Amino acid sequence: MSNKMSILVAHPNTITSNTTLNGLHRLQSSHPRRRSSCGSMSPWLVAKLRDELDRLPSTDNKSHTVETGLLALLGRLPGPGDHAWTDAVEYCRALIESPRETARHACSAASCSCTLRALTAGFAPDMPDVAVLGTEKIAAGLRGRPLDDIPGGHDPGLDGLAGAYSLVLSRRMPARQAVQATYLGLPSTIDEYAGCASGEEEARIRLIALALGAAFNLGGEAVCVLLDGAFFDEPGTGDEMSVEAALRWRAVSGAASMLDASVYGRASWDEGLTAPVVSMAVRDLLDWRRDVAVGRAENAVSAVCGMGFADPFHVTLEAMLRAALRYPLAGACSIAGMAVLSLSLTGSGYRRGGRGERCAECERLLREVTTGARRAWAPEEPPTSYEGGEAARALAKRVVDGSLSYSPMMQMGLGWMQYLVATGRIRSFDARLSMRI
Repeated sequence: MSNKMSILVAHPNTITSNTTLNGLHRLQSSHPRRRSSCGSMSPWLVAKLRDELDRLPSTDNKSHTVETGLLALLGRLPGPGDHAWTDAVEYCRALIESPRETARHACSAASCSCTLRALTAGFAPDMPDVAVLGTEKIAAGLRGRPLDDIPGGHDPGLDGLAGAYSLVLSRRMPARQAVQATYLGLPSTIDEYAGCASGEEEARIRLIALALGAAFNLGGEAVCVLLDGAFFDEPGTGDEMSVEAALRWRAVSGAASMLDASVYGRASWDEGLTAPVVSMAVRDLLDWRRDVAVGRAENAVSAVCGMGFADPFHVTLEAMLRAALRYPLAGACSIAGMAVLSLSLTGSGYRRGGRGERCAECERLLREVTTGARRAWAPEEPPTSYEGGEAARALAKRVVDGSLSYSPMMQMGLGWMQYLVATGRIRSFDARLSMRI
């Protein structure tokens, strides 16, 4: 399979080297809680933001970040003054009161990150339609064979998400700073976390403030990454319809630009694109059966199926491994982080009795990724239930707390993927499996 993952664009802005955790605390502790103009915000929103600010405890790093975001939303914290920052504040204000699809009108697509623009240029506009065709094709074959053996997803909580995603960035950034970067993706899925119904506004406000505070703390291109959440369903601007293009589409539609270490000045531009692409490909492989079961077409395997490949699951798996092999350490972190998230934090779809079709080439590729990342080949069976993932969730919490490096969790997630590929049991996640039972 030819390699088409390289995309040449201008380097993005980088954060300054003195953006340290202690510096952020000093900056936040000096925030003046003064009155200032709240722009065109509704009285309801102003009152809600002030209420949240007044009762916010200042006990941990996350609270400090939420405080920063609330002050920015209220107009009490001057930002860099550029167009992207103005867009980010207005978008976050609108997002509190409106669904994401409506709030996106508060900002311009020109403010999104270089990563999103580069990835969007790497696939054709009709890629989502091809994915719909693929999902319909598989669903038709499964008619009368409900996938009722797939457990429902569990909400892992924000700490669990941050723990898994920060694993991807921790090799390049201090762990706590990496956790901040993972908060940038919250606006893209805010409607899934909390709606505007009575009793849920507070959670919505805190999550949005957390994202905006993180963007302020990280600076530079991080503000643009936050705005990617408004445009993650943008159609492609290229003309490529290939397996690699499907992976790039999912990196955009999955709002994975926050995982690009290059936007924080921590990786080369080409290497930085590895994590968004590989992470979302792993997610799609491990969630394909669940996505098909609920009729969701946002999945790279569905797109590959819609292109007419006879074995879309295997083709996607091999393409993901080849993409990871370009930069093995980045690839291994991405594989491990998403494996932990999919197999232990949100509920596993893994079936111990699933039929295995082992692929020697895929095992070889994963072994090369493992060796290139200087990790051990130590296959370990993943949990078969949410309860079985307790150890991984405990590790994720310690990563978020900063009391543990990412290495043990990385080895755990990588070992799970090694087991699934080496035994062929990764086919447990192949939606076509139910067609053969």
